[in-house]
Amino acid sequence: MLPFLLWIAVSALLFARQFHRSHSATASVQFTVSGESGFSGPQFFVSLNGSRFTSGEPCGLGRHVLRVAADGFDSFETNVSVGYFGESLGTITLKRSRGTLLLSSVPTARLVEISGTQSTRLENSARETVSLPIGEYRLRAKFQHVTLERSFDIRNDETTTIHLAPAVATLSISSEPTNAQFRLESPQVTIEQSTPATLLELPEGDYNLVIWQGEYRQRIPVVVRASSPTNEVKAEFTYTPVTITSEPTNAQITLGSKVIGNTPLTVELPANRYVVAIEKKGFATTNLSLTVTGKEPRTFSVTLIDSDYIDAIDRAHSRLSASDYGDALKEIEKALLIRSSAEALKLKQDIQFSSNFDGARQARQRGDHAKALTQLDAALALKPNASDALALKREVTSELQRVTLNAVEKRRTHPQEIFNEMTTNTRFNELFETQTLQFKGSLETVRTAIVRAVSRKPAWTIRVNDKPDTDTAVFHLDASGFGSKQNAVVVVGQTADNEVTVHFKIFQFVLGNNIQLSFSGFSQDSYQPLHPRFATEARAASVQRNLAHDIQDFRTRIEDELK
Repeated sequence: MLPFLLWIAVSALLFARQFHRSHSATASVQFTVSGESGFSGPQFFVSLNGSRFTSGEPCGLGRHVLRVAADGFDSFETNVSVGYFGESLGTITLKRSRGTLLLSSVPTARLVEISGTQSTRLENSARETVSLPIGEYRLRAKFQHVTLERSFDIRNDETTTIHLAPAVATLSISSEPTNAQFRLESPQVTIEQSTPATLLELPEGDYNLVIWQGEYRQRIPVVVRASSPTNEVKAEFTYTPVTITSEPTNAQITLGSKVIGNTPLTVELPANRYVVAIEKKGFATTNLSLTVTGKEPRTFSVTLIDSDYIDAIDRAHSRLSASDYGDALKEIEKALLIRSSAEALKLKQDIQFSSNFDGARQARQRGDHAKALTQLDAALALKPNASDALALKREVTSELQRVTLNAVEKRRTHPQEIFNEMTTNTRFNELFETQTLQFKGSLETVRTAIVRAVSRKPAWTIRVNDKPDTDTAVFHLDASGFGSKQNAVVVVGQTADNEVTVHFKIFQFVLGNNIQLSFSGFSQDSYQPLHPRFATEARAASVQRNLAHDIQDFRTRIEDELK
């Protein structure tokens, strides 16, 4: 019995040893790790007794310290007793690291929305303390008329403070009388209400207030300042007693599209500018402008104008525009018979002025400067300060002066030009000098005197005595002797009103060595000039003296006749 018991004891001991060896080597800790609130898959670090460890890895029997850590999460640590069959810890959930948001708002925010690692929604928040997982966040706070946005970070075990204080103020809107409708507008806000009204939490800035009662409408610029606890605006609707009269009376009054009565009429109108139409059969419709301000009564009067008068005025304007001045004057005279008004008289003056002014321009174009000046003087008698007429008169006067000077100069040089035309192509013209005489008097007096002078002995034969124009007379004279002949060209011209100029040239010839005869006598080629150039040196001086003597004799004859 004892050996058997001993055998049993030894066998049990061997079995226990074998069991210990096989199970102590495989003893392990089983677990899984996740992050709270659905966060999974972070990079976790697990250690057992300070050494890196993986779930299910053999760790041996006994007490162990298991630690789990991950970025953004609070670390987890626990003591684990591991037996022969291991230990299962199940799922280890790590808590996110958190910080605190301290939020205050003046005025109270109607809604605060926080988005980021964790989304949060707060209503009617004046002061809140919120625990949030660490991370980046964006805050959107909605007030009555303003929305603010902020970005912030939550750090582990730290407090982040945000104070919301939008620049807002209160606006009080009232009116006299009350119960007026209004619309308050800015780029951010549009509010429609009726007075009285107190508007809270308005953003600071410039507004446009449109306020009305019926058709009475006002626009008021409003400035809201956050520095002022309460901003106030008061609109006063002031009505003015307005009386409208007309001559003749009982004319219909239309304001906009509405007939408001007949003249005389008194109505109350709000401060504004108006245009009313006054109408009566047989008269032109008159638009009357009314500027109404203040509370004092105002009276507006109008004199209606006969339709025939208006028609005549319109036709006169039309004819004036078409430069039909005769018909324009007829129409304005018709208008004046109906009503002698300043308007009609001025239009008549305009027509007469335009008629004279246009007539002056046309006369100038024709070269009739005297006529142009006469019509310009008539135009300036109507409008002495008319700049266009004054300028045209200066131009015409200047042109007339130039024309007059040109005419004087042309009259002065005209006899010389005629003389040159007659002598330039004459044979040996260049050998004989042109002579000039001047006398006071008229062309006819001098012309008659020359006829008498050349008729004296020895007489010249007058071959031509012509008058090509009113200011010029032309003579061709001949004289002959034995073996010689003389020709004279004389041009007499009226070079000024009391001035006569005489140009003459005497051509002298003698028979030369090549004498040729014809039925009419000696030919022209038989003569040669009696001139020093064609004379011998011994006779040249004598020839020159004879020429000078004959010229002086001719001059003396004419001068003696005109003494």
